[in-house]
Amino acid sequence: APGEWARGWFHRAFKCDVEEHPRLAAFRALADWARRQNISLDRALYPGSFTDVVPAMVVPSVTFVDSYAGARPALAKFFVAAPDLLASRDRGSEPLELRFHAADFTSNISEVKPGAGFDLLISLSASSPSGCISKVCADLVRPGGLLAVNDDHGDACVAFSMTEAWLLVGFVDGNGIMQEDTSKCFLSRRGKRRKEA
Repeated sequence: APGEWARGWFHRAFKCDVEEHPRLAAFRALADWARRQNISLDRALYPGSFTDVVPAMVVPSVTFVDSYAGARPALAKFFVAAPDLLASRDRGSEPLELRFHAADFTSNISEVKPGAGFDLLISLSASSPSGCISKVCADLVRPGGLLAVNDDHGDACVAFSMTEAWLLVGFVDGNGIMQEDTSKCFLSRRGKRRKEA
């Protein structure tokens, strides 16, 4: 069955099921914080997603973009079956919209254009020759929209040095709790604090 195939592929990539993925706690914390701030999280853009459908457990409409050349047909097949992996999603009463584009996130994709108005831009462990996702895709997010970013490719540091585009409002700690004390958010590998953004 396609759902079982997709579940197996996700499990091989992440060594867990969607409901057990460590990022799920982070996305739930972000969604809870956004709800308390009256910030809508209905539409997300996830460039460089590979098979990480975890955000769709929390956000009802997610556009996934990945250009992993060796797996484009398999990725397209995966996203057709992906709704089967999301049966226990948080906003299950709302229609689920998953879109997948086998392309570089800087490509000409009709729904991914400046002014697209996404509520959330996700940049987790992805990069492009065109630059960091937070920089290249900033104009795809509506004013007041959010960026969920890690620093695997230096994107968090780049994003928060772009003070005209992004404002650091918090971080999700190792326990999946949204922390608004941003003084602890950038740490070097030795545990010393980096320069604040």
